[in-house]
Amino acid sequence: MGPIYDPVQLTHSRLLEFALMAAWISTVAAAHRDLEDLVIDVPPEERVLPDSSMPWAWDFDSFVVALSRDPRFRDESENALEPLLSTWLREDREHWPVFFLTLVDPWQERPGIWSAQAPEWLRAIDTIATTARAKYDPCDRHPAV
Repeated sequence: MGPIYDPVQLTHSRLLEFALMAAWISTVAAAHRDLEDLVIDVPPEERVLPDSSMPWAWDFDSFVVALSRDPRFRDESENALEPLLSTWLREDREHWPVFFLTLVDPWQERPGIWSAQAPEWLRAIDTIATTARAKYDPCDRHPAV
């Protein structure tokens, strides 16, 4: 099996679910970077929304509004994916090797060294899985202390 670039190529239903969530997270991150590029001429102190207790500033830059929203959405999405992925990894000792051999290994030149062509969604799901594995040991099914 070669490297999987597009998550819809996955035939494993749970891996497909996780990969699509990771693809969405990486797309939001890319949109956030694009918005940062668009507001490069806006001073940093003007890149935040006004205090919510104040009347809405209707003439506020729409890109700044979008830019202020994306990081929270990305964090919420990552926080939602992590327990799903960790639960699946703990269900069976074979899930971690399946995850790694199917998704990660084909895109790494050496352990820990990604190919330059590795898609962002894959890097995102690997980071989330590694964090989940550190928090929850998949071998004994209990949170790591």
